[in-house]
Amino acid sequence: MTAFVLDDIVIGEVHIAGVPVAGLDHWQSDSAVGSIGLPLIAQFDVIMDITAESLWLRPAPPKHRLPMLKDRSGFGLAVSPSALTVAHVAVHSPAEKSGWSVGDRIVRIDGRPINASYTRGQLWRWRFLPAGTHFRLVDGSGIVRLLTLADYY
Repeated sequence: MTAFVLDDIVIGEVHIAGVPVAGLDHWQSDSAVGSIGLPLIAQFDVIMDITAESLWLRPAPPKHRLPMLKDRSGFGLAVSPSALTVAHVAVHSPAEKSGWSVGDRIVRIDGRPINASYTRGQLWRWRFLPAGTHFRLVDGSGIVRLLTLADYY
């Protein structure tokens, strides 16, 4: 996975600055031609019509738009009720420098267990904190790995 930031993109008449992008070396599906992340989609009111294979985007009012989040860990993670499973590791990222590999599991972050409340609470935000923030991640074998967030792209 290669990560980079688009300075500015335009969708319709909406300009959005600083859009983080993850470029995958290979896609899980042969039919996938690209990926738009949820932080970008959250800038719009979205209507999907699966049967018509259509997607409509209407700009959300500025006060309802969420900030663009920049991942500073280098992880692509799959969430389960008891762990985060590493799905991707970005080149030159803190995750790569800390020795993480696809398939590894994170079960604790700074002493807090990964559980069903991970995405409903504030813990999921850890990857988007400022560069220089340190974390103690516990892998599925119980080994503690230190990781420092960084602006690596």
